[in-house]
Amino acid sequence: MRNVLMFMVDQLNYKCLGHRGHLDVKTPNLDALKKDSIDFTHAYVANAFCVPSRISCLTGLYPWMHREYGFHGLIDSDCPSMAQVFGRSGYTTALTGKAHVNPMGELLGFDHFIPTLPEDIIFSTDPGVNFKTYSEANGFVFPTDQNHGGDAFAPLKEKRTSLQRGAGTTIGLSHLPAAHSIERYTADKAMELIGQNKGKPFFIQVSFDRPHPPLSPSAPWADMYDPQSLTLDKPYTDEELSALPPHIQKAFKHSPFSIPSAGDRDFRTILAMYYGLISHIDDEIGRVISCLKEKGLYDNTILLFFADHGDMGGYNGMFNKYSNTIFHDNIIRTPLLLKLPDSANAGMETDSLCETIDIFPTLLNLCGISGPPLPGQNLMDLVNDPGVNKNHAAFSESYAIKTIIKDDWKLIYYVNGYTHELYNLKDDPGERKNIYPNFQNEESVNTARIIGLKQEIIKKMTPEVSEERKNFIRKIFSPVLQNAMEYMHKWDRNISGGGLWTICRDDYRLVVVPFDNICKLYRSDPQKAIPGINKGYIPYDDLPRMDALLNELINFIATSIRPVSLMSGSQGDWDAMLQTKGQGLV
Repeated sequence: MRNVLMFMVDQLNYKCLGHRGHLDVKTPNLDALKKDSIDFTHAYVANAFCVPSRISCLTGLYPWMHREYGFHGLIDSDCPSMAQVFGRSGYTTALTGKAHVNPMGELLGFDHFIPTLPEDIIFSTDPGVNFKTYSEANGFVFPTDQNHGGDAFAPLKEKRTSLQRGAGTTIGLSHLPAAHSIERYTADKAMELIGQNKGKPFFIQVSFDRPHPPLSPSAPWADMYDPQSLTLDKPYTDEELSALPPHIQKAFKHSPFSIPSAGDRDFRTILAMYYGLISHIDDEIGRVISCLKEKGLYDNTILLFFADHGDMGGYNGMFNKYSNTIFHDNIIRTPLLLKLPDSANAGMETDSLCETIDIFPTLLNLCGISGPPLPGQNLMDLVNDPGVNKNHAAFSESYAIKTIIKDDWKLIYYVNGYTHELYNLKDDPGERKNIYPNFQNEESVNTARIIGLKQEIIKKMTPEVSEERKNFIRKIFSPVLQNAMEYMHKWDRNISGGGLWTICRDDYRLVVVPFDNICKLYRSDPQKAIPGINKGYIPYDDLPRMDALLNELINFIATSIRPVSLMSGSQGDWDAMLQTKGQGLV
């Protein structure tokens, strides 16, 4: 049986790696791992925030399926669990580092859980083995200035460095030496777990807390990069900024982590600390891989490397993740390396679209394990036949923002919002030119493209139905039963769910059948109408009308979901949930 080891990092920009051609960041161990791996260059996370994204990875479900858009509550007990499935299949399961998935509750399912995050400590499988007990035993106050949120607590406030950006964020040299750092502890515990292997296959998640802030590397990593020698990306121009939604304009102009607010010198310092953390994590990953090789386990171990989400990472003059309000590639795209047993397909790259929800079904396939039905694709299908899923679309969402990527085009849709974003990623990979504001004034091909992308959002958010149901719906549209729709809509009411969506508004009706990519607009014809029976709908060609009804349908589907929690968890967000106003509710 094959071993599985997953390296997960928090808030890593997918371009901040040596093998991605970054001009400054050094990641020699991940560069070496890439040579032994398949590199999925266009991978996307399910959510731009830690908890929902991590839960999506471990359950293989999109947020709208597990309904966790925030921090708290409990997801349904019938949700799939990667650790539980592997555990029931004879694997020893373990997680060392940052879980940050408390809403999974008992579904987390690891035999050994050695946490570093303060909120995870209570769930330690051995109460005496976690970063808290380790830090205190070595004379350090916990939470340390390397813990997520820990640097906001006294007495650590007094140990902050001179440059502070944002509440409770340390930027600069940590008071922890590298030997006692959170990165070293996470790697050491993973190596201990590997060393305890007695021939039973293992499933280990090595989850590094950073480069998520606090940006407080230990020496020598804090001094690895000279801030003044770094190469900076060009900030947004005024023209580019004017086409972006107001909340992004505001973030760029006023966020403490943007060039206009931080200034050149402080912005460089922020990036130097961020890069230092990345290089330290790379070093610890190298130690874990060396341990596998020393134990003779490397060839029979499946390795993965990815992030729960990204960070603006200095690009376009911005840094940080902006708490689920910006869905640009810098934040929702992740590096994804997959090393197979005996390094099969080593060095291969594929630019086929994929998602972190694909990891669960892929590992089940590679390990020969039967599991629950999952929406993700098997990544090995892309390896064996790159064209097998050429029509695939990637999807990332918050409760109020739905993002779809397909064929080099990307739509960021704000539920009940008045502005959206559209990018041609081939021509504009930095997402600096939002062309949505002008698409209706251009050729109809752009309007048709927008409509196609909105159909993909609906397809992603439509529950799967049985083949029996699909065949019945297909009959409705067959020539033999060409009037069937009229009888199903006798009173012109909307129909939702069951594999079929319709929106009736004024004298128009939109019909969407996602599994067959059907999207049809009809208009009533008084000459064909039968009073009291139907309105005599006939096919009608009106792209702007179709677009407006698609907006209404997406808004309906999105706000019909009852989430476990929202990101902020405030009562105001709950009260506003059914009146979502785009980026106003995240």
